Amino acid sequence: MVVKTEAVVLKTVKYGDTSKIISVFTREYGKLSLIAKGARTSRSKFVSILNPMSCIQAVFYLKESRDIHLLSDASSSRVHKNIVGDPQKTMTGFVMLDALNTAVHTRESHPVLFDHLVEALDGLDRAERSPVNYLIAFLIALLREAGYGLKLDACVRCGGKLDREPLVFESQFGGFACGRCRSPDTTLTMAPNHLEALRWLERPSPEVWSRLSLEPVESLRIVHLLAGHLCRHVPGARRLRSLSLLESTVVG
Repeated sequence: MVVKTEAVVLKTVKYGDTSKIISVFTREYGKLSLIAKGARTSRSKFVSILNPMSCIQAVFYLKESRDIHLLSDASSSRVHKNIVGDPQKTMTGFVMLDALNTAVHTRESHPVLFDHLVEALDGLDRAERSPVNYLIAFLIALLREAGYGLKLDACVRCGGKLDREPLVFESQFGGFACGRCRSPDTTLTMAPNHLEALRWLERPSPEVWSRLSLEPVESLRIVHLLAGHLCRHVPGARRLRSLSLLESTVVG
């Protein structure tokens, strides 16, 4: 069956002398592997568009009995020049892809999550400041769509207001415990402004995300919290390797 769909390239692997196998996240069919024959030759129509974070219209032969499908045509649907030209934005985008690749399984359709990813990449490309905000907003959406969303409105233990410090993130319950309910052996404490940042970036509006100002170290602390929560709940998940590279571009 020949299908045409929107897709975001997650990663690429060399195959043979001239080809690539690309992992893509599609709107209708979820995560798939495609082989792009001759994609690494200088005259290939694929040479400049099959890179991680590329948003494309893909045409391929989908066969139910195969794990890798043949890509027959692809064209760029969105161009994110500002991401490619900025190391911090580039690494922020890579963490988005890494997290998504960890959280979703092959051939699971997630059209809402696909839209969140494209929206986050578009916003990241336009961002004039605080690019990591777009990563945090995407991770919040990813966790929600994967079934591990955060409870941010009340203490996960007593249901009361989160008005007493220190706040403690308890991943097993999917949210924060207030200072009255914290476990004595819990060490992952968070400042009230971190909770407010999560509430702010939970809003479905890239224009709102850009208004939040966080220190780089605070942004990374929130990213680690969300990534750790994801890896705790997704079977077989590993630490996101791209996080250390993002840290090096954010704080040096």
